[in-house]
Amino acid sequence: MRNGSIVAVVLEDQESDCIRLKNYIRRYAQEYSADIETVVFQNGQDLIDHYSSDFDLLFVDIEVPGMNGLKVSEQVRTFDMLIPIIITTNMAQYAIKGYEVDALGFIVKPLPYEMFSYYLGKALIKCKRNQRLKENSVLVITTSSGSIRQVYIDEIRYIVKEKNYIVYYLSSGEQIKERGAMKDVLSRFENTPLRQCSSGCLVNLRFVRQKDGNEVHLSDISFSIAMPYRKSFTRDLIEYVRGM
Repeated sequence: MRNGSIVAVVLEDQESDCIRLKNYIRRYAQEYSADIETVVFQNGQDLIDHYSSDFDLLFVDIEVPGMNGLKVSEQVRTFDMLIPIIITTNMAQYAIKGYEVDALGFIVKPLPYEMFSYYLGKALIKCKRNQRLKENSVLVITTSSGSIRQVYIDEIRYIVKEKNYIVYYLSSGEQIKERGAMKDVLSRFENTPLRQCSSGCLVNLRFVRQKDGNEVHLSDISFSIAMPYRKSFTRDLIEYVRGM
């Protein structure tokens, strides 16, 4: 976000398609009274080299010079797991690749405005949620060794209580231990995607891959959802997936 405006980045080297996207964004902004600024890149490597934390959403064409759109999306995901990415292309066979970079949507050219409007609306909902996450993004932890650590909330996959410690499991594979009780840290995670699935476990909804009955699955571990948390956890997971 820049000066209160949503920053929509368009990676597109074809002038006609670029003009169409810019006009669609302008039309959507007028129809829904949205404040959207458009930034255009024609070269994939240029986008990576000039990537900014101000960027809120990406429209990425696959066939662009410098670095193709899928590679650009893969690079972006190494340092920004939250930004919505919408893939645009002439090549429908690449749709499955879009989901490998957690793309919000995949639109085959020529872009129909109705589909564009649908995905832009979903992206803006995620942008608002991401802004809330950024406002509550940093957690300060006093580790069991006495050092002070700053951890981004979106790095935390899950948190468990182990004996006299709270253990934070990060997306990097690192584990951070902090002496304390779960009840003493719960208030830190209000307005974040971390939700209790039991009295001794918090799961980050953005890392949930599947919920099966009373089991919630991350990529490499599963947790049982205890009875007192089943209704609220299921509701919050559904709302998160819907982008609410």
